[in-house]
Amino acid sequence: MRRSTHLSLLGYAVACLALLSSPALAANPRWEQIGPYGHDGSRLFPTGDPAILYVTTNYSGLYRSEDGGQSWREVNPVQLGALSVDPRDPDVLFGAPGIYEKVVRSVDGGRTFTQAADGLLYQDQNPQILSFVRDPADPGVVFAATEFGLFRFDGVSHWDLIAFGGFAVTAFAIDPLSPAVWLAATNDFDLTGPGDVLISKDAGATWNLAPGEIDRRAVGTTFFDPVRPHRAYTLANCRPAVFTDGAWHPLPLAAPKLTCTMTITEEGRLVAFYFDAAQRLGVVASDDGGETWVTYSGPGDVFFRIAATAGDVMVASGGRGLWRSTDGGATWRAASRGITGFVMGDIAVAADGAVFASPGGEGVFRSRDAGRSWQRLVQGLHADAQGTPALAVDPRDPAVVWAGGVELHRSRDAGRTWQGLSLTQGAVEGRVIRQIVVDPTREGVVYVLTYAPIGPGFAGPFVYRTLDDGRSWQPLPRLHRLAEELAVAPSDGTLYASSGGGLFVSRDAGSTWRQVQRSLPLSVRALAVDPGRSDILWLGSYESGMWRSTDGGHTLVSLQKGEILFGQIESVVFDPADPAHPYVSPAAQGVYQWRHDGWRKVGAPDSLFESTVNGPLAFDAERGILYAGTSTRGIYRLR
Repeated sequence: MRRSTHLSLLGYAVACLALLSSPALAANPRWEQIGPYGHDGSRLFPTGDPAILYVTTNYSGLYRSEDGGQSWREVNPVQLGALSVDPRDPDVLFGAPGIYEKVVRSVDGGRTFTQAADGLLYQDQNPQILSFVRDPADPGVVFAATEFGLFRFDGVSHWDLIAFGGFAVTAFAIDPLSPAVWLAATNDFDLTGPGDVLISKDAGATWNLAPGEIDRRAVGTTFFDPVRPHRAYTLANCRPAVFTDGAWHPLPLAAPKLTCTMTITEEGRLVAFYFDAAQRLGVVASDDGGETWVTYSGPGDVFFRIAATAGDVMVASGGRGLWRSTDGGATWRAASRGITGFVMGDIAVAADGAVFASPGGEGVFRSRDAGRSWQRLVQGLHADAQGTPALAVDPRDPAVVWAGGVELHRSRDAGRTWQGLSLTQGAVEGRVIRQIVVDPTREGVVYVLTYAPIGPGFAGPFVYRTLDDGRSWQPLPRLHRLAEELAVAPSDGTLYASSGGGLFVSRDAGSTWRQVQRSLPLSVRALAVDPGRSDILWLGSYESGMWRSTDGGHTLVSLQKGEILFGQIESVVFDPADPAHPYVSPAAQGVYQWRHDGWRKVGAPDSLFESTVNGPLAFDAERGILYAGTSTRGIYRLR
């Protein structure tokens, strides 16, 4: 029953006071997942309801859309290699969690799964599921095309091997107008054999070679035409083919285009993505069963799956996320809201509140609205910096942003365009920029810590410094080959470096150094300086929690009160208004704050977030927002 929303003024005031004074709300605000959205769509699955779709991702689980693919929500963190949805009920699913894992079933839209693998074995092995197919005459009956044969679920509780035992079934389809007609493609289980394409006209009782011109070694997704009776399509080694009049025929698509994903709409329109000889991606569509094609430009992505939902609406899953077309494939728009499988490399917040992030393989993203929306910024950013680059923003000028992959890049227009800068003459193969430190007290002074190969299987630090805003770079005096972590004091520019188990300090931008510790009691993973006092240091270790010095590093104290911090400390950040209580992120544990009674986890419990926190933290002092990066779930924020 819907409750009335009318409150008296007194009641409203009391309610507001109760909320404001609630210990749970005050002490445990919730972490919010804010993107960036996209990364990978892997496999896409429509349902009997055109508004409901599922997508499985390689990194962050199973997602569901209830608005025709415009937005998504995660329903389960399990990663599924194959999925089947009952066309009569979009909440009833069969899923294959992974290689050699048992098939599972859900009756609540994927929120929970139970095993449903009785009989799905070949020589005591759980075969890898390549695809599921529903019987059009009885959707409760499910077929599993596997690496060791074709299995059938009886609709109740049991699977049976019905054909091709010991062979991989790379494609399987049933004619919806003649359910006794089946098409299948098989190969050796390691997919190295010559391959066969077969047809059965008696529901699998007998099989015969399906004749015609087709590459039988690599036959993929196969489906029947909903408009033209008894006509099927497939992609064989990324070449489209049609089965008609009892034989396979190649579809005329101008070489050297390769078409590796294809679907058909309810109206019979074939739509496919292709690569041409120059590896440019486009879209082709045919309204006459593949006899003639029209070409459109496609989104810049590599595609795994394309599915028609209703009318001219189609959704495609790609390496950079989900895409949606409402005009039969002519134009596409990003449609990944809610899907975030990114591994976050770094996060940086500018003085004006802009948030910069480096999600794996995608370059640099920026948000100007505290994470509600994101823009990808890669113009001029070389491919070597589009992995998970280190990031830094000049604290004096929010338009100056630094990004580092193999080489260093800088933007003077808040990331809109980038320029490459050379740390050394000539490229260094295998080099990775780990840390960029901008001196907030000296104009034009920046330090860059890199790691590069020093021998077979070994990498070591190489540190560079610029005193003229990047026009020239020099090895950092004395510690060029030694410094492992850097930190600069925001109050006066004092520079600290951990190196070889010791601790060094410089007060002249790294020109000269004084060693303050010859042997540290920890291996330093994170190093930070109090925003207001250059003699207060915080050191995070690989294995022994957090340490603090209040005398410039001469003495250190292990901070072991409160909750125990296990594993390596990935990041240390401060709220400048409360520098005595920094935030730290131990890998895969959550985010903690140092308080009067020791370390305490911040935010309401969230096991998915806490288990995937992978290091980068950033704090927006103006808005009081803490950002945290994860290893498969993008960025979270805590207000």
